[in-house]
Amino acid sequence: GVGINYHIYSSVDAYYGKANVFTFNAGLYCQISKDLNVGFSISNPTRSLLIKQTEERLPAQFRMGIDYLISDNVTIYSDVFQVTGQQLQYNGGVQVATDKLKIRGGFGTNQSLAFGLGYEKNKNTIDLAVQYHNQLGMSPALNYIYAF
Repeated sequence: GVGINYHIYSSVDAYYGKANVFTFNAGLYCQISKDLNVGFSISNPTRSLLIKQTEERLPAQFRMGIDYLISDNVTIYSDVFQVTGQQLQYNGGVQVATDKLKIRGGFGTNQSLAFGLGYEKNKNTIDLAVQYHNQLGMSPALNYIYAF
């Protein structure tokens, strides 16, 4: 897949002011076997310019991961994630699924823990997740998905 993003930045701080930036991202997800999948994604590889005066640029992000189906209802996930100017990060997790319910948990070397629940019925999915970071605190997410 490929995506084009348009970012609008606005700040009351005179240093940042306002900026409009285009970025893009691309990814590839491949099934290696019936139990193993591999994926790769890249975001903003050109490091789009944010502030001309100081040559400040948005970071590029690179991610590579795998998921492996251990049994009919248990999948493990793992990925490595690199952001420009930061150390390589590792994420891992597990998901247990029934016909309609999915429960998942995971961790990241960036000092984070995550937990999620998903419920699927017909073409509708409701997904609730929360991530805890020891410096940033809780980040909840609620998603509704309809499959056409």
